[in-house]
Formats: sequence, structure tokens, C-alpha cells
Amino acid sequence: MLVQPLQVFHTLYHTDENILLGAPTGSGKTIVGELALLRLFGVYPGMKAVYIAPMKALAPERLLDWSRKESFGVRPAFASIPRDWQSKSRCLFIPG
Repeated sequence: MLVQPLQVFHTLYHTDENILLGAPTGSGKTIVGELALLRLFGVYPGMKAVYIAPMKALAPERLLDWSRKESFGVRPAFASIPRDWQSKSRCLFIPG
């Protein structure tokens, strides 16, 4: 089923529904995630979110970009899983 952009915006920004988004590189998946974060932080102040970068090089880029958006209530922090933990660890806890 083809979903229109306004349907995606409405679902992300006005409901608590989960979505599964699959789209090509450069199509705006990060922006869609940012809309969901704005909803989360607006409706549930004090909540935290985790962004998992598909490639290690993308994480510092997102950190820099989101640091510039701190006025939106986003205070990003960066954590990296050491390579020797990646195969053994199933969960990473970052205390708040």
C-alpha cells in the first residue's frame, strides 16, 4: 500500500501509533524520525530516545546536527559500543 506524506505526518505527529518505514537512501527517513521525536518530547516531556546509526560514521553527523537543534528540546548525547562488545552484547544502558 502506498502511503501519502500527509498520512505519515499525521500518524507521527498526532498519534502514538508505531510505524515501519522502509525507503531508499536519501528519501527522508531521518526527517521522519525527527518528527516522531518532536511528538515524543512535546507530549511526554523528559522522555529519552535512542538513535541507532546504520553506519558508525553517521552517528557524529547526527550528533552535530541535533546539537544545533537544542532549542527544540533535543539534548543529544553520544555513545558507541566498543567493537569487542558488539558480538557479545545485546543491550547498552546509558544512565541519564
